Amino acid sequence: MYTKHRTAALIATLLTTLAVSAAPANAAPAGTTAGPVTTAVVVGGGAAPTTNSSVRVAAPEVGPGAQEARTICLNAHLADVGWQGWACGADGTMALVGTTGQHRRIEALAVSSSGTGGICAQAHVGDVGWLDQICVPDGGTATVGSTGLHLQLEAVGIGAPLATTCGRGHVEDFGWQVVRCAPPGSVALMGTAGQNRRMEALNASVS
Repeated sequence: MYTKHRTAALIATLLTTLAVSAAPANAAPAGTTAGPVTTAVVVGGGAAPTTNSSVRVAAPEVGPGAQEARTICLNAHLADVGWQGWACGADGTMALVGTTGQHRRIEALAVSSSGTGGICAQAHVGDVGWLDQICVPDGGTATVGSTGLHLQLEAVGIGAPLATTCGRGHVEDFGWQVVRCAPPGSVALMGTAGQNRRMEALNASVS
């Protein structure tokens, strides 16, 4: 009976932590938690390394007209490569990062947006579990995962307060998953948790 109640409480907590809320006008600096967003519980035992707070990457340069379009930009930190570089997609166009066919893990992911009311991201990391959800306003950078620890990114949740978010992951021994979408205020989940499968590539869009 104790185990059943504990499991139910954990599921409720995880569902709460995956909710997206808009970043307020006095949002925290890029890369830190903004707004009244609760933090995730680390699943799988052990204390989480301070990966989110130690990873920093600058926001992408955004060209003229970007404020009118709903845009998402991604940057992946890859094993034995480092930061790959920004890839952006506007108004439903997918941004793609990572690699396929190279058996190379994504270790961290940086997400930036415009025209979406901000962006939230959360990562499930191998040997650690779910890390804190990071939310930033438009133009900020939400960076999740780790660098320098050789830990694989296994799942990612991305969502925006004012845009529909879609995405899919390329997962070890599986390949491309089906596209998953979430309405404004919700999180689209990609990858796997509890299967010890590295995420190798990811694409996402906002509309």
